[in-house]
Amino acid sequence: MSNEAEFSYKVTDFYHPDDEGGLVWNDREIGIEWSGIVGEYKGNASADGYTLEDKTVLNLSEKNQKWHGLKGIFKF
Repeated sequence: MSNEAEFSYKVTDFYHPDDEGGLVWNDREIGIEWSGIVGEYKGNASADGYTLEDKTVLNLSEKNQKWHGLKGIFKF
């Protein structure tokens, strides 16, 4: 993120929020090692309890904190 960056979308239809989908950013099943982030997975996408290494609190959007993990979406 910067004050200089511009980002544009090219789309073919209007935005439909119900068509969105995603996975919880910190799901242990995915196995992403987020360098520079300190905290413990509590079974949800909430940023509560997570900080950057310098103690800066994570600032995630409401949308990014609502997704579910792999086990909550897919049946294995």
